[in-house]
Amino acid sequence: MFWMIMSLTIMVLFYGIYFGKMMMQKRKGIRTNQMAKRKAKDKIYYTELVLKLATFLVVPAELVSILCQWTCLPTSFRVLGIIIGFTGVVIFGIAVWTMKDSWRAGLAEEDKTEIVTDGIYKYSRNPAFLGFDMIYIGIALVYCNLPLVLCSVFAIVMLHIQIKQEEQYLPTVFGEEYLTYCKQVSRYLGRKRKREHLPMIGVGPIYVIIIVACTIAGIILSRTEVLESGKIEVLRIPFLVIGVILVLFGLYLWFSANFQSKLGRNIKSNTLVTTGIYSYVRNPIYSAFMLMCTGALLIANNCWLLILPVFYWGFMTVLMKNTEEKWLYNLYGEAYTEYCRRVNRCIPWIRK
Repeated sequence: MFWMIMSLTIMVLFYGIYFGKMMMQKRKGIRTNQMAKRKAKDKIYYTELVLKLATFLVVPAELVSILCQWTCLPTSFRVLGIIIGFTGVVIFGIAVWTMKDSWRAGLAEEDKTEIVTDGIYKYSRNPAFLGFDMIYIGIALVYCNLPLVLCSVFAIVMLHIQIKQEEQYLPTVFGEEYLTYCKQVSRYLGRKRKREHLPMIGVGPIYVIIIVACTIAGIILSRTEVLESGKIEVLRIPFLVIGVILVLFGLYLWFSANFQSKLGRNIKSNTLVTTGIYSYVRNPIYSAFMLMCTGALLIANNCWLLILPVFYWGFMTVLMKNTEEKWLYNLYGEAYTEYCRRVNRCIPWIRK
């Protein structure tokens, strides 16, 4: 009952702030919700339409999970989820309050708004989106199950795509002022310092945490009646053998990337690594976790879980294309482009 009350409280506070602010602005003649309300049926419109669907799907997934008490994580993770969820509500509330009447959901074509760079926006360019993400992650930790995790990840990915879309649009409205702001404040959290090299960790924690969480949730669900039909006894040995091979190969990739290729030293010296394991795959550390998680799913011997490796590959592709690959191109230019032509992004393969 405690977990149910806490989770429902997070949802009520969050949506109370969201719709409460919307109603307050409506009284002033402001149309807050402009998501997928554009006249032109362009990329922005369809992105916002998918985002709308993603955020709508999360709500029933959360409510069903709470009411049915679907969870697979120990108490420590659930406590962490409650903390993250309430923190997300606070951040979202402060963000909406700081924006005052400039807050909009979606890109406003006709409304004239002001750029907000003070308060919480000194430390995050998108604190409202950060609040969304933390609330989704928090509730998913409290009631961890595969459908909720997948819906939450889908929503978080779409929110990130929306942020990237807004970052392309806002310079056309606020010009150099917004570009300067982007140079000073991080997309999600923190003020920027001038870097002499690429970040040591990159987006790795985001990818690894999400796919590991999905793998754990999937394996636990495979041992319940929910996915019982996916077990095929005749495939148990082949899946076990292939799974162990993938786990061991993933460990080899991880060790080779971190120690044999001396990744940390090369990042600090701004050296593009294209030899050793990096001559077979461009992202061996991420690929290592993808292969190890895939191996673990095969060992679990449940055919329903085989959809997850496809998601891992797709998620990695989208994440890399929109983050680290852009950083590397800006740093190394044509040398990195040529490297990309020769070496795969996700799956280790013979050099082209």
